[in-house]
Amino acid sequence: MSHLPIKRTDLPFFTVESIQEGPMLAATEEEPEHHTWHLLGALSDPALINYSSWCALLGKDRNCLYGNWLQENRSDGKVAFETTNDPLSVTAGARLPFAGDIHAWAAILIEDGLSVWEEHVFVPRDAIATHFTGHDGNAWRGLRPVASDEQPAPDAEIVESGWDHEHCLICNGHIDPGDRFFQHKTEDNYFLCTTCYENHAKTGDLSFLLPNGDQ
Repeated sequence: MSHLPIKRTDLPFFTVESIQEGPMLAATEEEPEHHTWHLLGALSDPALINYSSWCALLGKDRNCLYGNWLQENRSDGKVAFETTNDPLSVTAGARLPFAGDIHAWAAILIEDGLSVWEEHVFVPRDAIATHFTGHDGNAWRGLRPVASDEQPAPDAEIVESGWDHEHCLICNGHIDPGDRFFQHKTEDNYFLCTTCYENHAKTGDLSFLLPNGDQ
């Protein structure tokens, strides 16, 4: 890493001017009916607004607001952010760091500090296979690792050493058998490769949240 660590105070931010309750979203096969909220305000770098993709704003106390920008023709230059996460801790005047589209939770875990990451060497694990039909009508097979304290059902389809890699939370690179990696102690489904651990966890660097940021 060739720059000073980027902290949340260095990120582009959304200044909240008002909060309103939005429309109810209808239930789907995957989700029940739920509320939305509209945060009206301004983004410090409007060029970052992408109306076609989801993104996140960082709140307080490990909270993230996931949502999307509403494409409205406003004469005042403001923009509305729609979220399904209750913004209880957000008030008018708040400046919420902009976290892009995929790495908001990674930022929260990096901010937990260096002591929460524990070093391991990756070893393949047995996996349980499930079979299902996708939305495309094709047959798919899914795998999940067998937990250390799990007793699989007698009819479970076990794939020996089937869980043969993990992915780094930040760069999404493979963590393969024999690779050193770091696992979060309490959020144990999240992993860092050694490069992202050195570049981000050790320094608390959030540059991966920036457009074309270091990963």
